[in-house]
Amino acid sequence: MSLARCGRAAGRRTLVACGLAAATTQTLSASIRPMMKQLLRDRFKLTVRIEPRESRYYVLTQGKKGPTFKPVADADTRVLVTRIITGPGRVVFTDATLTSLANTMAGFLQEPILNATGLTGYYNYTWQWILDDGEEITPVQAMENLGLKLEERRGPVDFVVIDNAQMPTPN
Repeated sequence: MSLARCGRAAGRRTLVACGLAAATTQTLSASIRPMMKQLLRDRFKLTVRIEPRESRYYVLTQGKKGPTFKPVADADTRVLVTRIITGPGRVVFTDATLTSLANTMAGFLQEPILNATGLTGYYNYTWQWILDDGEEITPVQAMENLGLKLEERRGPVDFVVIDNAQMPTPN
């Protein structure tokens, strides 16, 4: 979708978001990541390293019957911006990958989660652990309602270890 078309369709307030959405997340991430690393090194004298440690982690896979949600059908109808809206007992995902779900779940559960579903498209789905009738279910049961499975495993997990950090230098 072109920026001009996105701007006309979405209105003036979302023009910047549409413009950013035209670039892929990978492109943005690839260009911003080196700049952020350099900023942290220069201003905070930050040094880090990756250290693999034996730890518990979870793997998100497809359930026996497969997912209960469908992919976004037409690329032209996609909003091109993933939206994740949290509410009481639920998280609503619009035009999101399952990696977005795994990352969000990892924040809730405070454990690393790997997306191993094999599903690479964009989907609209709701991860809901307080049902409409008020019944509370576990996050694992909520995954099963989506046709997914969360399996606990042990193995090497990469941890970021901060070796040095200082107060920032003045501007």
